[in-house]
Amino acid sequence: MLGHQNNRRVDLVDILAEVPLRTKLGFITICGGDLNVYIVEGMGGYFFLGYPDDPTFHERTRLEINRRQFADSWCSVSFGWDRDVKPKPEKGRPDVCLGCGGVLISAAAVPVLLPDPSADWELLPILIEDEPWYVVNVLRTTHAYDPERSDFRRFSSESALIFSCRKIVLTDPALLDVEVFTLEDSTRGEVFVTETFKRRIESAGIGYAVRFREVGCIDESGESVTEGPRPQPAPSATDPIHACHAGLPAPTSLAPNHKVEPIMSTDEALDLLLAQQRPALQLVPAASAGWSQVGGQPNLPDDMAWPMGCEGPMAFLAQLDLAEIPGAPVVLPGLPTKGCLYFFYDPDLPPDALDRGEGPGWQVIHLAQRPTAPPRDMPDALPDDFRFAAAAVGFRAIRTVPSFERIGVDWSRLADDNFDRFDELRDGAYGEHAFHQMGGYPANIQDDTMEEECQRVAESLRQRSGLDPAGWRLLLQVGSDEALGMMWGDGGNIYFWIHEDDLAQGDFSRVWAVLQCF
Repeated sequence: MLGHQNNRRVDLVDILAEVPLRTKLGFITICGGDLNVYIVEGMGGYFFLGYPDDPTFHERTRLEINRRQFADSWCSVSFGWDRDVKPKPEKGRPDVCLGCGGVLISAAAVPVLLPDPSADWELLPILIEDEPWYVVNVLRTTHAYDPERSDFRRFSSESALIFSCRKIVLTDPALLDVEVFTLEDSTRGEVFVTETFKRRIESAGIGYAVRFREVGCIDESGESVTEGPRPQPAPSATDPIHACHAGLPAPTSLAPNHKVEPIMSTDEALDLLLAQQRPALQLVPAASAGWSQVGGQPNLPDDMAWPMGCEGPMAFLAQLDLAEIPGAPVVLPGLPTKGCLYFFYDPDLPPDALDRGEGPGWQVIHLAQRPTAPPRDMPDALPDDFRFAAAAVGFRAIRTVPSFERIGVDWSRLADDNFDRFDELRDGAYGEHAFHQMGGYPANIQDDTMEEECQRVAESLRQRSGLDPAGWRLLLQVGSDEALGMMWGDGGNIYFWIHEDDLAQGDFSRVWAVLQCF
């Protein structure tokens, strides 16, 4: 499934060809039974909850939602919709979104999505602007997965608890009858759902404020793991909401921490990174004004229309005079040495636009000759949040290092597990400036697999074949820049990728963009 919104990362189906299942997993292809497993993620950009009336609420619940039962101690909390984020008028507010550490469902949607009481979850009442809603507190947990065929990030070498799941192969066939669950040895209580629940939300047409990122499947040939009976809480007769869910099983406790043997010291790991450095060019404030700039108003030719997105004008990010870029053949072999590039991005791309073939939500324009036109006024319809201040930029040579993930080192298994030293090594190259960059390794915030994503898109969505998967190059990285009023999600970056074949031909029409943020 494709997703695209403020967290602009585009999530594609993982192809788990090595799993012997009756379900064929492929690009936006679902065949067979309810075996596919998804993580529920917020789309962002449209709907956020404001702070609750109880200022201690988040701190009290953030490490417990989807970890223990709350029904006997829950007190309803009032929230409000974030006033800085306006819903789409044609859709209004959602009936399903994320908040309070879990999935939120309006009272009106509960009979549609969760028609029958279940031992796998409980409904905890909240109010959003005096409208009744529920937090779906997931009680079903599992540790039945194949670690060899799954791909996790773990919190630390000492606790070895999962904090991010990229791929999972579950080995408990009993989960075929489960709709929502969490992992028992997870630090975050991420909500996983099976195809049944996902399909119900999509068919109801009310889940446009969440997305489902497919992460794996249930292997029916796996050995069933019996977690044993769970204690039954005493029913409560004082609260009708709690009473209707009395008798739900309590969640199992976290499994004992596992000791993971270290694989190397941090010094050894950093030496591996330094041995694989790549040159890059950082875009830094220029001592004197030139034509290249980040933000501001583009110098578009008079006969060129302002690029439009799905629902309005795109935001202008940068323009680069290619003749001003020193060392471009080293950093980006094949980059033209004359002319200019413009970068635009659609801040308002709907989450299902790429599925409908309406994207992509960006445009990179190459002109063989730099125009002499004056700065173009921004369209009236462009939101103020995407009218950035201007900064003339120059180009500074830097050395970039890969991530631990890229070179296959599990940083959680380093002997001293000091990840701050990696941040100092990577981020120190940028100094005090924003992470604007051409070439080199990306300063990734989430998974460092963007080239794989570009390759899957090229082959599956754009029906291209014969591309070298190792041929993707970072054309431009545009970071969040407080001085320009430029913010991508929560302090994120936008990464524009181009294949070396297209770069050699001067074809910038097939650039693929990814947004990652914290």
